[in-house]
Amino acid sequence: METGDIVLIDARGVNALGIVEEISGDAEKTGGLGNASQGKWAYRIRILCGSRHADGSPVPADTDIWINDDPWDVRVDGEDGYALPEHFQGEDVARLLAKAGVARKSMTSDEEGAWNRRKRRTAIIKWIIAVVCVVAVVLGAGVLVKRHRQQVAEQQRQERLDNLSLTALIHMHWDY
Repeated sequence: METGDIVLIDARGVNALGIVEEISGDAEKTGGLGNASQGKWAYRIRILCGSRHADGSPVPADTDIWINDDPWDVRVDGEDGYALPEHFQGEDVARLLAKAGVARKSMTSDEEGAWNRRKRRTAIIKWIIAVVCVVAVVLGAGVLVKRHRQQVAEQQRQERLDNLSLTALIHMHWDY
């Protein structure tokens, strides 16, 4: 990460969209996250929009938090083919960035290609899931109809047997 990067973070008890404002290795300043002597750096993020994990309450805009650069917790706009979503927690991302006076990095042609491939792959996966769901519903309905017909046929067979048994009992009774 670099100063000025736009990031989505899911760390330190928040899920937020923010901007990298400062990088520091000063343990005291960063609350123990950074330590230059050990090669550990911490990143101060200015939150533009976010919520707390604990209760889902919003994090006030312009709140600063310090985080580590953990790829599991931080997604950087324009890096590794990642692009910010159009909306984040119900807010228009472009509007949030414009309001904060932030310009997005342009992606390289390779990154843009990777992003477009990911979008196409996602669309294909959604279509496959939709088709599988429709097929499952149709097959499930067919199984239910078949089972219902079998139950009706069994019930009718049982009624015929009961009628035959009753008729046989009546004839036996009259024969005595």
